[in-house]
Amino acid sequence: MRERQVDSERLTMNKSANVITRAMRMSAMFATSILRLGIVFAVIFLRECVFADSNRIDSAIASFPDICVHQYRSDVAVHSINTLIVAGQDAAYPALDRRIASIRLSITNNQFDVYAINNQRLCHMIRLLFVSTNNNNPLRPPQLGLLTSLPVLSMNRFDWPCLPFFITNGIPLSIHFGYRVSGITEDAGDYFKYCRSNGVFRKDSFITPNYIAESNALKQVFSSSIWKSLKWSDSEFGFSYDLDRNYTEHELLQQLRNLDLATNIDTSIKVKGSVPNGH
Repeated sequence: MRERQVDSERLTMNKSANVITRAMRMSAMFATSILRLGIVFAVIFLRECVFADSNRIDSAIASFPDICVHQYRSDVAVHSINTLIVAGQDAAYPALDRRIASIRLSITNNQFDVYAINNQRLCHMIRLLFVSTNNNNPLRPPQLGLLTSLPVLSMNRFDWPCLPFFITNGIPLSIHFGYRVSGITEDAGDYFKYCRSNGVFRKDSFITPNYIAESNALKQVFSSSIWKSLKWSDSEFGFSYDLDRNYTEHELLQQLRNLDLATNIDTSIKVKGSVPNGH
């Protein structure tokens, strides 16, 4: 009788142990499924984030503006550049490579004008994205032609290290009216390679300009010693020019009119009244 009772208790204990074991296995399987599901959702989420970030960077590159002073928008340029700076070079470099490949397709499709416009804009963007590792050896500008309407013979690369831009107070001002092109211009991909080999990716973001800040920055340029020392009438090796400094200053101020203002300022009056006299 006693033995039967012991066997019954053992049987009950074995059944309970089996139930507990099965429950533990089911719990482990459930936990594993939840973990796998979490990993899947995490991968999808990260993939979407990377895709969204890539789209944002690609869009920023494509929206970089024409830098001719009559069309240039410094606020748009700064937004584009800062997007890549914040993303970092690991994200920016592949995006620039994608844009370079896309622009080169224009040549394959015989869209040479489209190539020229987009290639020039990308070269200018790359110009702002890199800084020299040595102040005594500034990065050269992209080889897109000779700058027009400027006293280029007296604009040395040490005083003007960022041409066709002049950066002051954290604002990239345009010093660009166009190019006189002779021969083949530099491809953005080649200029990208040059900047990567001879410079470093910019880490400090530009300041988003407003009308007052940009106006003051331009006035600083016009009152600077390097601007005052330029020779507006000059000749060398059969190349000559005779330029009007006041007219050039007035034209450079046109970029203020293109700035997307947050307040209602009559820029036509401000620009006209801001032309320096007696310089």
